[in-house]
Amino acid sequence: KDNDKKKALMSKLELVDQSYPDGGLAGYLTNAIALLEKSRRGENPLEGWIPSVPKGEAFEVGTDAFLRSEELGLKEVGKCGFILVAGGLGERLGYGDIKIGLPTELATGTTYIQFYIETILAFQSRYAEPGKKLPLCIMTSGD
Repeated sequence: KDNDKKKALMSKLELVDQSYPDGGLAGYLTNAIALLEKSRRGENPLEGWIPSVPKGEAFEVGTDAFLRSEELGLKEVGKCGFILVAGGLGERLGYGDIKIGLPTELATGTTYIQFYIETILAFQSRYAEPGKKLPLCIMTSGD
């Protein structure tokens, strides 16, 4: 049983190693150490970088352009990872708990986190390769 867990961990590490573009896990660690050292010295690694708003498109549901783009997106969604930014409480919304606990609708009381995960699972079952799980990262704050 322990060997199975070790093999599963190694498989995940190998996948991460292959997916990081600049030298795998070793490159990731080298980059992280360099960035932490710059931070310690008070250097901004983004100095000189000017953010800009990318140009995009606005679609009307049902148009040919919308349907073509949706088709392209659905071909890729089974290869995606998902990030849910879930920091902070819902106080501004009149809710005293974490925002992802808010209901998305009142008939069933389905919470936002449940709805989000069910949507990812639906994408996974329909568009991902058999046996592939789509990753979800939930970013939280200290609240």
